[in-house]
Amino acid sequence: MSSKFVLYYFNGRAAGEAARLLLIYGGETWEDHRVSFAEWSEFKKNAPFEKLPYLEFDGIKLPESYAINRYLAKKYGLAGKDDLEQARVDAIADLHKDFFMDSREFSRVSSGKQAGDKEKVRQESFEPIVKRCYGVFNDILKKSPSGFFADSGLTWADFVVSQWYIRMKEIAPDLAERYPEIDKHLDRVHNVPQIKDYVAKRGSFPF
Repeated sequence: MSSKFVLYYFNGRAAGEAARLLLIYGGETWEDHRVSFAEWSEFKKNAPFEKLPYLEFDGIKLPESYAINRYLAKKYGLAGKDDLEQARVDAIADLHKDFFMDSREFSRVSSGKQAGDKEKVRQESFEPIVKRCYGVFNDILKKSPSGFFADSGLTWADFVVSQWYIRMKEIAPDLAERYPEIDKHLDRVHNVPQIKDYVAKRGSFPF
């Protein structure tokens, strides 16, 4: 059986784009299978945990975005240089998971996918999590000798944080001025040689 990777996710970034960047970074032969919402109800029956994304290879279906990211990061040397740095990278990624979950309401209201008072949602739910998480991320990046979250250089946490930040800038443009290190970090990630061409050509598609 072929060992080619197949990544299954919707035609969006959100929980799947970091895995795409990891596969591209690794120079992997892989298939980017984008599941339409129309086919999802039927497709869901055979998806592990009945959710996306999942990564298929060698007859294995690996679910959960962070499990996929950690697996690929270890495979391609983007997990951290040693056990302690890997733990710190995981901590950053886990904090970002909190941010991702708590910022989705403001994202949905901003795009009209969910009813609500945009300014009220921003002040009551979005701003508290922004200040907590982006304050931490900005400080870490400011002190980092590498310009990435890990002192040794690029890791999967950089992919996770940077890709959702794109969406955050769309709905809250003032974040770039408030958290300049995160803004510079996005450009730094997008200029990583292994992924630069993909980023330039991928265009705009939904989160």
